[in-house]
Amino acid sequence: MKDKVKNLFGPCAIFLTGYGLIFFSKGLGFASIFTALSSILIWGLYLILRKHKIARVILAYGVFSITPILSYTGQIGVLTGFNGNHSSIKWLGVSFVMASISIFIYNDQFTFKSLFLNIMQPIRLNSGPIALTSSKIHAFSRKRTFIYIRWMILGTFMFSVIASGLSQLLILKESTEALDILIFGIIFEAYVYFNFVGITMMAFGALNLFGIRTAMNFNSPFSARNVIEYWQRWHISLSTVLKTLFFRPLKNTCGLPVAIFFVFISSALWHGVTLNFMIWGSFHALFWLITYYILKMLNNKQIAKILTLLLLPFIVVMGRIIFSESDSTLLLFKLQQVINWDTDSANAISHHIQFDTKTLFTLIFGGILMGFEFAFPILAKRYRFLRNQYLCVIWVFLCIEFSSFGIEGVYGTR
Repeated sequence: MKDKVKNLFGPCAIFLTGYGLIFFSKGLGFASIFTALSSILIWGLYLILRKHKIARVILAYGVFSITPILSYTGQIGVLTGFNGNHSSIKWLGVSFVMASISIFIYNDQFTFKSLFLNIMQPIRLNSGPIALTSSKIHAFSRKRTFIYIRWMILGTFMFSVIASGLSQLLILKESTEALDILIFGIIFEAYVYFNFVGITMMAFGALNLFGIRTAMNFNSPFSARNVIEYWQRWHISLSTVLKTLFFRPLKNTCGLPVAIFFVFISSALWHGVTLNFMIWGSFHALFWLITYYILKMLNNKQIAKILTLLLLPFIVVMGRIIFSESDSTLLLFKLQQVINWDTDSANAISHHIQFDTKTLFTLIFGGILMGFEFAFPILAKRYRFLRNQYLCVIWVFLCIEFSSFGIEGVYGTR
């Protein structure tokens, strides 16, 4: 009995502390109350339906569809990276919670304990990572402390220093000059990466530190040599949900192209029910398949690898431009500007930007970190090198000197 109490102390403490902060700080009131009540209702439905496999699976897909429905009805914001915080605070965390519940139901692992000690952990509600399994809750361990504090330090540095500094350059989004649009796509990809990976690293470190086994959400995506590898390394927890619910069942019955199309369209709808995200999902599905068939069908594997590597930056940057824009007419105009490419770029904002010390530092340092992932994929794996104890001391000093927590998560309150 004493061991059970000890095992539950860590997660209970972080749960209650997190909810105390969410409920009573900054006047948020009953934050995520709709998310919590809906989750309890779904748990009740699951208990009724769990013995009937088909009904349980239908419930899993229905739960996943809650996020697109709330997006379509305007209850929660669209995740362009700019307006995710324009959601009802009472639905805080609903995207990550419902995605998690859907996979728990699909795998027949959903319990009341897993809901409140794993899925609904407050630290997950801002940007995940999505809870994937009903792993055993471990007692607090001193051995894990040193490991996971380093994850939290690295995440804090990426979010509060690199992403914060890059945010000053997001003004380029306002321009319709081809040069600005392209530079913005590159900067915004870096900004979303460091913002998102930083937040989820902090959550990953904190949850594992307190004994809540949590999946790593990123694994050095710029180490990828093609877009297939890129998606295997980016937002891993959501990818796991999409693979389980859509890819594996559809691949066996409808074939690979249909499965991939549904995976990316489902991801698009999870981000927001808009024409732009349908374009985004279709774009990535198309180039995922192009990459796959180049690698599979070209006899010269070296040429195939070179071609898919050359395609990768185009896919990532153009995909991020599509991702960022909520106005369909403006998006199509921007894409047309890039395609037509006017060599006269005298009006481009990028020609006139004045860099302060922090912005210049973070731009250079962010480029170095992304370049490091690409150049040294083995060292970059699981961020092992960057979590080195000596480098973590440097990250702490840089956080003290340059950090700013004024920016919010790109995924906001969803």
